Amino acid sequence: MELIKFIGLISVVGISIAIGKLLAKGYINRVRNLLDFITVFNILYTKIRYNQEILENIFLDVQKEIKRDVSKIFYEVGTTYETSDLPISDIWNSVVEKYFRDLDLTFEDERILIDFGFSLGRTDIEGQLKSIELTIEKLKGQLFYAKEARDKYSKMYQTMGTMGGIAIAIILI
Repeated sequence: MELIKFIGLISVVGISIAIGKLLAKGYINRVRNLLDFITVFNILYTKIRYNQEILENIFLDVQKEIKRDVSKIFYEVGTTYETSDLPISDIWNSVVEKYFRDLDLTFEDERILIDFGFSLGRTDIEGQLKSIELTIEKLKGQLFYAKEARDKYSKMYQTMGTMGGIAIAIILI
Protein backbone atom coordinates (compact mmCIF):
# COMPACT_ATOMS: atom_id res chain seq x y z
CA MET A 1 0.00 0.00 0.00
CA GLU A 2 2.81 2.39 0.87
CA LEU A 3 4.57 1.57 -2.39
CA ILE A 4 1.48 2.47 -4.42
CA LYS A 5 1.12 5.75 -2.51
CA PHE A 6 4.80 6.55 -3.07
CA ILE A 7 4.53 5.80 -6.80
CA GLY A 8 1.41 8.00 -7.00
CA LEU A 9 3.18 10.90 -5.29
CA ILE A 10 6.20 10.60 -7.58
CA SER A 11 3.82 10.51 -10.56
CA VAL A 12 2.09 13.70 -9.42
CA VAL A 13 5.42 15.49 -9.06
CA GLY A 14 6.61 14.17 -12.44
CA ILE A 15 3.43 15.24 -14.22
CA SER A 16 3.62 18.71 -12.66
CA ILE A 17 7.23 19.10 -13.76
CA ALA A 18 6.29 17.97 -17.29
CA ILE A 19 3.43 20.50 -17.43
CA GLY A 20 5.79 23.29 -16.34
CA LYS A 21 8.30 22.31 -19.03
CA LEU A 22 5.55 22.14 -21.65
CA LEU A 23 4.38 25.66 -20.83
CA ALA A 24 7.98 26.94 -20.91
CA LYS A 25 8.63 25.26 -24.26
CA GLY A 26 6.38 27.73 -26.10
CA TYR A 27 8.61 30.65 -25.08
CA ILE A 28 11.75 28.77 -26.08
CA ASN A 29 10.26 27.75 -29.45
CA ARG A 30 9.17 31.31 -30.24
CA VAL A 31 12.73 32.61 -29.85
CA ARG A 32 14.12 29.77 -31.99
CA ASN A 33 11.52 30.31 -34.71
CA LEU A 34 12.03 34.08 -34.83
CA LEU A 35 15.77 33.48 -35.21
CA ASP A 36 15.03 31.05 -38.03
CA PHE A 37 12.77 33.59 -39.77
CA ILE A 38 15.50 36.23 -39.53
CA THR A 39 18.00 33.76 -40.99
CA VAL A 40 15.67 32.86 -43.85
CA PHE A 41 14.92 36.50 -44.65
CA ASN A 42 18.66 37.19 -44.75
CA ILE A 43 19.01 34.27 -47.18
CA LEU A 44 16.15 35.69 -49.27
CA TYR A 45 17.82 39.08 -49.31
CA THR A 46 21.16 37.64 -50.42
CA LYS A 47 19.70 35.40 -53.10
CA ILE A 48 17.56 38.18 -54.56
CA ARG A 49 20.28 40.84 -54.36
CA TYR A 50 23.27 38.89 -55.61
CA ASN A 51 21.95 35.81 -57.41
CA GLN A 52 18.90 37.45 -58.99
CA GLU A 53 16.91 34.28 -58.23
CA ILE A 54 13.14 34.22 -58.48
CA LEU A 55 11.06 33.92 -55.33
CA GLU A 56 9.53 30.51 -56.00
CA ASN A 57 12.95 28.88 -56.36
CA ILE A 58 14.26 30.60 -53.25
CA PHE A 59 11.27 29.44 -51.23
CA LEU A 60 11.85 25.84 -52.27
CA ASP A 61 15.59 26.09 -51.53
CA VAL A 62 14.98 27.24 -47.96
CA GLN A 63 14.20 23.63 -47.06
CA LYS A 64 17.91 22.91 -47.63
CA GLU A 65 19.09 25.83 -45.48
CA ILE A 66 16.77 25.51 -42.47
CA LYS A 67 15.65 22.07 -41.35
CA ARG A 68 13.30 23.17 -38.57
CA ASP A 69 9.64 24.17 -38.49
CA VAL A 70 9.99 27.53 -40.23
CA SER A 71 11.06 25.84 -43.45
CA LYS A 72 7.57 24.28 -43.72
CA ILE A 73 6.08 27.69 -44.45
CA PHE A 74 8.52 28.53 -47.22
CA TYR A 75 8.37 25.07 -48.77
CA GLU A 76 4.57 25.01 -48.79
CA VAL A 77 4.44 28.48 -50.35
CA GLY A 78 6.90 27.42 -53.05
CA THR A 79 5.15 24.15 -53.91
CA THR A 80 1.68 25.71 -53.83
CA TYR A 81 2.79 28.55 -56.08
CA GLU A 82 4.10 26.08 -58.66
CA THR A 83 0.71 24.36 -58.92
CA SER A 84 -1.63 27.30 -58.33
CA ASP A 85 -2.81 30.37 -60.21
CA LEU A 86 -3.03 32.43 -57.02
CA PRO A 87 -0.61 35.31 -56.45
CA ILE A 88 2.33 34.38 -54.21
CA SER A 89 1.27 37.03 -51.68
CA ASP A 90 -2.11 35.34 -51.16
CA ILE A 91 -0.47 31.94 -50.81
CA TRP A 92 2.04 33.37 -48.31
CA ASN A 93 -0.68 34.92 -46.16
CA SER A 94 -2.80 31.77 -46.04
CA VAL A 95 0.18 29.55 -45.18
CA VAL A 96 1.37 31.93 -42.44
CA GLU A 97 -2.12 31.97 -40.93
CA LYS A 98 -2.17 28.19 -41.07
CA TYR A 99 1.16 27.65 -39.27
CA PHE A 100 1.74 30.60 -36.94
CA ARG A 101 0.21 28.91 -33.88
CA ASP A 102 2.22 25.73 -34.48
CA LEU A 103 5.37 27.88 -34.40
CA ASP A 104 4.41 29.45 -31.04
CA LEU A 105 4.31 32.90 -32.62
CA THR A 106 2.22 35.77 -31.30
CA PHE A 107 -0.33 37.78 -33.24
CA GLU A 108 2.25 40.59 -33.53
CA ASP A 109 4.70 38.16 -35.13
CA GLU A 110 1.98 36.98 -37.49
CA ARG A 111 1.12 40.57 -38.40
CA ILE A 112 4.74 41.27 -39.37
CA LEU A 113 4.83 38.18 -41.58
CA ILE A 114 1.45 39.02 -43.14
CA ASP A 115 2.63 42.59 -43.84
CA PHE A 116 5.64 41.14 -45.63
CA GLY A 117 3.29 39.01 -47.71
CA PHE A 118 1.41 42.04 -49.02
CA SER A 119 4.49 43.22 -50.91
CA LEU A 120 5.57 39.75 -51.99
CA GLY A 121 5.88 39.58 -55.76
CA ARG A 122 4.24 42.96 -56.26
CA THR A 123 7.28 45.21 -56.34
CA ASP A 124 10.54 45.39 -58.25
CA ILE A 125 13.77 43.95 -56.85
CA GLU A 126 14.64 47.08 -54.87
CA GLY A 127 11.16 47.25 -53.35
CA GLN A 128 11.34 43.58 -52.43
CA LEU A 129 14.75 44.06 -50.80
CA LYS A 130 13.48 47.01 -48.76
CA SER A 131 10.49 44.96 -47.67
CA ILE A 132 12.79 42.15 -46.55
CA GLU A 133 15.02 44.60 -44.65
CA LEU A 134 12.00 46.11 -42.90
CA THR A 135 10.69 42.66 -41.98
CA ILE A 136 14.08 41.66 -40.56
CA GLU A 137 14.20 44.80 -38.41
CA LYS A 138 10.67 44.23 -37.12
CA LEU A 139 11.46 40.58 -36.35
CA LYS A 140 14.60 41.62 -34.47
CA GLY A 141 12.42 43.85 -32.30
CA GLN A 142 10.05 40.95 -31.65
CA LEU A 143 13.06 38.73 -30.90
CA PHE A 144 14.20 41.12 -28.19
CA TYR A 145 10.83 40.89 -26.44
CA ALA A 146 10.62 37.14 -27.03
CA LYS A 147 13.98 36.64 -25.32
CA GLU A 148 12.85 38.72 -22.36
CA ALA A 149 9.64 36.69 -22.07
CA ARG A 150 11.56 33.42 -22.42
CA ASP A 151 14.01 34.37 -19.68
CA LYS A 152 11.23 35.50 -17.38
CA TYR A 153 8.43 33.03 -17.96
CA SER A 154 10.14 29.78 -18.93
CA LYS A 155 12.00 29.60 -15.61
CA MET A 156 8.84 30.65 -13.78
CA TYR A 157 6.73 27.89 -15.36
CA GLN A 158 9.37 25.25 -14.75
CA THR A 159 9.73 26.32 -11.11
CA MET A 160 5.96 26.52 -10.62
CA GLY A 161 5.55 23.04 -12.09
CA THR A 162 8.14 21.60 -9.73
CA MET A 163 6.90 23.46 -6.65
CA GLY A 164 3.27 22.77 -7.48
CA GLY A 165 3.96 19.07 -7.78
CA ILE A 166 5.84 19.00 -4.49
CA ALA A 167 3.05 20.97 -2.78
CA ILE A 168 0.40 18.57 -4.05
CA ALA A 169 2.50 15.59 -2.94
CA ILE A 170 2.88 17.08 0.57
CA ILE A 171 -0.87 17.71 0.80
CA LEU A 172 -1.59 14.13 -0.25
CA ILE A 173 0.76 12.72 2.39
